[in-house]
Amino acid sequence: MSQFQLVLFDIGGVLVNWRDAWLYHVVSEKFGVQEKILTSECEKEIVNLHTGKISENEFWRKIGKKVKSSELQKVKKSLIHDTFKDKAKLNNSILKMVKKIQENKIKVGVLSNLEKTTHTILEDLALLDSFEFQFYSHKTGFAKPDRRIFKYVLGNVPFKSSEIFFIDDKISNVQVANSIGIKSIKYVNAKKLKQDLKRHKIL
Repeated sequence: MSQFQLVLFDIGGVLVNWRDAWLYHVVSEKFGVQEKILTSECEKEIVNLHTGKISENEFWRKIGKKVKSSELQKVKKSLIHDTFKDKAKLNNSILKMVKKIQENKIKVGVLSNLEKTTHTILEDLALLDSFEFQFYSHKTGFAKPDRRIFKYVLGNVPFKSSEIFFIDDKISNVQVANSIGIKSIKYVNAKKLKQDLKRHKIL
């Protein structure tokens, strides 16, 4: 029997094959902006979008101003929506593991840096319906790797930190979660994850 009562999954890069870099590439080509510069500015501002402090329109308006693109400043259509729908793919091998974990009487949840647009798309796909615990940066007001989002989780689940297992594709998020007592691993691929979950008697 596993010591873990709850397994938390990141979404982008784990449950769903998605990278913010894909969005930046599409936008840089569409608006004729140098990708390296656009990426740098987006990475500085993305936490405000993820935590719900600004809307997507406000985000692109700020980025457009920084990269001197009047067209990007005026954009009204959701660039995130169109790019995500076009490029993101569900990671079915991981979703099968999620079902198996639930069959083993262990709860599952998601903990993700997610803005409202992507959250809505995922809800429409019914991807999130089977997850008993759901934590999103745009709702909590904190984004990984901020310790406060992990503290928020601990304050809103009926489990101790030592009973939670967390999977994320970014090492900075894994390190912070581990530092407050949540057992965390970096996602590499489905095969490695399956081995890790079996080792911890989760699968």
